[in-house]
Amino acid sequence: KGDEPVKCPICNAGGEQFKFLDKTIFEAAAKAEGGLETETAYDDIQLQWTEEARKVLRMIPPGFQRRRAKAKVDKTGRKKGLTVITKEFAVPLLESEGLNLSEVLAMDKLYWTPEAIQRLEKVPSGYMRDCTRGMIEQHAQKLGADTISLEIANAGIEEGKRTMEEAMKNPAVLNEILAKFKAAKSAEQRPNA
Repeated sequence: KGDEPVKCPICNAGGEQFKFLDKTIFEAAAKAEGGLETETAYDDIQLQWTEEARKVLRMIPPGFQRRRAKAKVDKTGRKKGLTVITKEFAVPLLESEGLNLSEVLAMDKLYWTPEAIQRLEKVPSGYMRDCTRGMIEQHAQKLGADTISLEIANAGIEEGKRTMEEAMKNPAVLNEILAKFKAAKSAEQRPNA
């Protein structure tokens, strides 16, 4: 107990193995990341997550894997006395679970406004949402935008609809779209080398 523990109460490791966690680093990161939203953890404890941390969590496939990852971050954050979960705190924990987020984060230079995120979340989760997100991001990159607003999201969705209508008429185009999507997804999920 305290700032300088003598040994771990679980594994009996010596106190020299412990690292001091400066909470002010995470508090400053929370202010910089912004978009705080209170979420209920698996055991009904309230924690705040920054928009950037939630964005990282959404990169994990929905379902059991995402719930498990969120529970791990929530529990570890509470053990360390944090009240706000930031991207800087979440990414190393999630990568320690074998999730390769660094490549995805390096490619993810686009900022999504809350309105654009809300619009994207209206699309059914899973394959459809992933495809839609990709089409919106492609549209934003064509425009040279670094921020995806609601207008850009809607325009990207409309462009995606036109592309899919064309693909349904021409199976070769559909196969090309599916191949690109599968390649992008496998690159995201490739384990660390």
